[in-house]
Amino acid sequence: MRRLRQSLSIRMALLILWVVFAWFAFSNLRIKSEQIDRPPMTQLGCIPSADKKTLPHGIATVAMPLNWRIGPKDVAWSSKENYPDLIGRYIGCKVDIGEPVVERDVVERPVIAPADGRATYLLKSDVVSRSGVSSSLNTGMRVQIFGVTGAPVVDDARVLAMICSDQCSPVLEMTSAERQLLMRENQAQLKLAVRK
Repeated sequence: MRRLRQSLSIRMALLILWVVFAWFAFSNLRIKSEQIDRPPMTQLGCIPSADKKTLPHGIATVAMPLNWRIGPKDVAWSSKENYPDLIGRYIGCKVDIGEPVVERDVVERPVIAPADGRATYLLKSDVVSRSGVSSSLNTGMRVQIFGVTGAPVVDDARVLAMICSDQCSPVLEMTSAERQLLMRENQAQLKLAVRK
């Protein structure tokens, strides 16, 4: 009986060791395959800054994060070059101030991707124009939205992108609770302010 217990104990210990070994082997294999499957940034369409200098390019006069809507003064071009019209298009590859900008850096539509646990809200263009900040508002900026009482309904929303046709409307990132509060407000009385 005692030998049977020892034999079972040894078999259980070996089984537990085998399960632990298999789990570690599988998890390490999965991590390695995920690392292999991710292409480097240059394969995703973004060109290194040094390689852009060999292409027709302008120079960024402002830092432009992903989804930045390009304005008329955001890229300086040499007067000699036949350059593409980038105004009104969106940055698809982050560009720092002073870096070359090529046509391949831009996309036709922004990619709206809020952070985990955050919600998006498309603020009406009349709120933006009534607040007097429409020309300066762009991706990455932080804003406050004030309600009828003058108190902020949303204290710190991040602009994810500007969607424009005749006028521009910001896509804002905020908490779900802030979004619910904003939806209950009278839209005709909302005001927007850029946070400093």
